[in-house]
Formats: sequence, structure tokens, C-alpha cells
Amino acid sequence: MKRMLRGLVILLVLAGSAVFGMVPSAVNYQGYLTDDDGTPLDTTVAMTFNFYAFPNVLLWTETHAAVTVSDGLFHVALGETVALPDSVFRSELVYLGITVGSDAQMFPRTEVRSVPYALRVGTVDGASGGTINGGLSVGGINSLTNDGVFAAGSGHSVSQNGGSIAGGNSNTVSGVYGFIGAGVENVVIS
Repeated sequence: MKRMLRGLVILLVLAGSAVFGMVPSAVNYQGYLTDDDGTPLDTTVAMTFNFYAFPNVLLWTETHAAVTVSDGLFHVALGETVALPDSVFRSELVYLGITVGSDAQMFPRTEVRSVPYALRVGTVDGASGGTINGGLSVGGINSLTNDGVFAAGSGHSVSQNGGSIAGGNSNTVSGVYGFIGAGVENVVIS
């Protein structure tokens, strides 16, 4: 029996986090499942969820073996069994494809859209306080191989804890707590 999904709603809602302040690693998804005649289903079905970059590049997939559907409604936490990295959402256009049981994947796929808080996090103006874990790169492509390092500019390489480069281009800090203020092709080994 062919099943239809109507009224798809992606809720990028906090799915809970074990540590306060961390970004949740799962995305809530809710939907409405009917048979071909539009009658809401009451069943348990396997469902596979795929995220694609436009036009057809598979970015991530996860199968839920037993999704409970009650009066047509169901919900799952995407990323619950297969890690859902943020890199999935770096493409400009991302689509969700859904397969129910052994049916073919539903068409059309659903475009993933943003939610208000995700739009706000796109900028950091007015930011105060907070902690950045890992290295921080501002500007062009910088190579940061340790936590607790900083580089502003482009083409820099920082490879030891506490190292930082405040500007310039193509500078290298390879010593602990080394620092370059600016310039081009400077090297600090401390």
C-alpha cells in the first residue's frame, strides 16, 4: 500500500543536551502519514530519512526501524542513532527525503528551512561573554591544529597550544604560547 505524507513540519527544536550550553545533536521531525485515500494511519512502520544537497547529493541517512504512527501523526529525533553533523546544513539548499517501509522515497523532497534562533546565530554582533572551545580562525583559510589557539588573517598555521597570530598573511607559530602580531611569512618557534 502506497503511503502519503501530508503537512510535513520540520521542527528544529532543542532535543535536549546532557551539558548546558551545548548545541543539541538531534533534530525533531514531525509528520502526518495517510494511506492513498487520505485516511490517517495507526501503525508502526520503518522509516528512512535522507538529507540531500541540491540537486541529488546524499549528505546523511538514518533508518528508524519502528516509528509509531497514531491517528496519522508521528515524530522522530533525527540524529538519534546516526550522528547528524552540522556539515549537513552547510549547503545552501538541503532537502529531506523520506522512505516509509519498502515504498519508494516520497516525492517531492522537503526543503529544509531555518528557524528564528538559527537565523540570529548567523551573526555575532553585540556578543558578550561566552566560551569558544577549540581553535578560533577569523578571516581566510587558517590551519589550526590544536585547541586554545587563535589566528586572524589568512594562510596562517598555528600548531601548538596557546599560539596566536593577530593579523597578516602566511605566518607560522609552531611553539607553545608563540605570538605574531601581524606581517607576512613570519615564523615563531618558542
